[in-house]
Amino acid sequence: MFNISSDLAYLGMFIVRKDLRRQGIGAKLWSAMMASAGERNVCLDGAKAMVPWYTKQGFVHHGHRVVLHTVRVTQAMKLGGAHAAIKVASLGNGMWPMLLDYDRKVYRNLDRNCRERILRACLGDADVKAVMATNVTGVVGYGSMHRKENDAYGIRYVYADDADVVDALLRTLLVDVPEGSLLYFWPVVGKDVPERLRGGDLKTYETGLRMYTKAKLDIDENYTWLVSAHLP
Repeated sequence: MFNISSDLAYLGMFIVRKDLRRQGIGAKLWSAMMASAGERNVCLDGAKAMVPWYTKQGFVHHGHRVVLHTVRVTQAMKLGGAHAAIKVASLGNGMWPMLLDYDRKVYRNLDRNCRERILRACLGDADVKAVMATNVTGVVGYGSMHRKENDAYGIRYVYADDADVVDALLRTLLVDVPEGSLLYFWPVVGKDVPERLRGGDLKTYETGLRMYTKAKLDIDENYTWLVSAHLP
């Protein structure tokens, strides 16, 4: 359980080892986590099969759906498709004010301190590559990717004004990823898989649903393209 702010908490992994199930362990863990959350609004990402159970536990406010995909990185994914009007750069400390101003369009009902805490937790890890896109008007999107075990990678977030910005962000995120690496990503339902990620071995897996106990976050899905399987 991650206490993101005084009003919001995120429930991450909730698993009981298979050979120890049906002994009340899960119920005790669940009670302890909910007690730890207190009066906070609690968020989680529920697998499709678990959605009815989580709904019965009070996660009645449903946000966006995402679908897990994997693909092997090819050389073609890392080349071509440059957009002259869009500049993409690695996120540096001096860029945070601009990033937070842009993020206000995405997470519309979170205060600046809460949004900054979430973003620094998501983007500040040593194994995370974070980039921001700009054009002559200012910031037009940002994205991030983290390195997983066994030479696998996961796209954490891609928020952007349009598909061209998405492509520019993905190109920069993938440029240093070794060819053949396994890439995980979660498109929001209703958005097409980006053209750059449509490799020959693209696979589609389970659907996930972001769920809340008290109120769903007001997220503008016009800017939301790829999201992580976890909030922080």
